[in-house]
Amino acid sequence: MKIVFKSGEQVIDYLITEGKIQWNNHSLLAKIKFKEMDFANDQEFLSYLKSFDLITYKYDFMPTKTVGWNRSERTSELKLHSVEFNMRNFELLISNDLITNDVDQHRLLNINQVCGILNVTRPTVYKIFEEGDLKFYQIGDQRKVRFLDLMSYIEAQKPTIEKEGN
Repeated sequence: MKIVFKSGEQVIDYLITEGKIQWNNHSLLAKIKFKEMDFANDQEFLSYLKSFDLITYKYDFMPTKTVGWNRSERTSELKLHSVEFNMRNFELLISNDLITNDVDQHRLLNINQVCGILNVTRPTVYKIFEEGDLKFYQIGDQRKVRFLDLMSYIEAQKPTIEKEGN
């Protein structure tokens, strides 16, 4: 089921009112809590949702200058028209069934999506590739990571993170 909103902030407001995420306006560190994850701001959380293809932005081209018939003299800008939110897949993500769905397991992520999920920079992801800790696929001039491989990498890192925390 897809729900259409006017902005990403309306998606967040909807999820707060439905009790799907927690909003903390007293903390300086984390404002949004979802499952065991903390997000510092709206854009960070919306990027997380976009990495799972749960939200889709729809834009309109708005002319800003139409001084002549010459194409180079015409300019336009993108204006956000709506945001589609896939509630069904969001519910699957909450229940962790999204990870067990075969289609999603084999979904290929680009480097920016991997960076967003791991919350690291591009050079860090390339270093992880070089060390052989995360399998990637070379498609043309781009490297892609299978979603399931990324989840396995994250699970393998948990013992290391827990040891550092103690």
